[in-house]
Amino acid sequence: KYKKWMSYLWPWTMERRESAYNRVLEVELYNGQLMLNSKHANYSFGRLHEVMKAVVKLVKDRGGKFDQVLLLGYGGGSAAKLIHDIAPEAKIDAVEIDAVVVALAKKWFYSKNVVFTIADAAEFVQGGNGKKYNLIVCDVFTDVYVPDAVRSGEFYTYCSNLLENGGIMVHNVMLKQSEVSKQSAAFESVFDRCDSFKMYGSNTVFHGILQQQ
Repeated sequence: KYKKWMSYLWPWTMERRESAYNRVLEVELYNGQLMLNSKHANYSFGRLHEVMKAVVKLVKDRGGKFDQVLLLGYGGGSAAKLIHDIAPEAKIDAVEIDAVVVALAKKWFYSKNVVFTIADAAEFVQGGNGKKYNLIVCDVFTDVYVPDAVRSGEFYTYCSNLLENGGIMVHNVMLKQSEVSKQSAAFESVFDRCDSFKMYGSNTVFHGILQQQ
């Protein structure tokens, strides 16, 4: 309780871990909330949490299902928590390349009823795990950068192969304005009824539905 109260005055570091993929990860208590931070990015509460709230609301408002969900990139589990808040029985598989992120999520953040796979998301979707999903949320970052491997039309095609007919894919990225059109074209080459929205000036969220073939 003391640390929580003091966190309203300044951030309180709860744990600091070295990571092969993110260099250093810190769990901070700030304004009474736990946050998972890399050097320049927040992977949990804060701005990312607000982005994930908008993503989940969008899918819900458009009649999307949350029965079988694949999360590519996990962070502090904001998306998983929000999905389970509205669909407690949702079966969530999470693919996260950084074992340190998973360890910290299990210790400090949300990981209830989530099945984790430690793997590269771009490599995972090529083979899958034999399942079909009705929702895929991609939130893969290395610090503030989105790897090229999860930005191509080929990557989106592999993701579409893991979706059931009528399934939805949502991709959260941080892009320069000059990059948005190219990314939109890659997304729209695979998915139907596509759109996007911007948050905080740099986050762009793409949303598309896989129509029946």
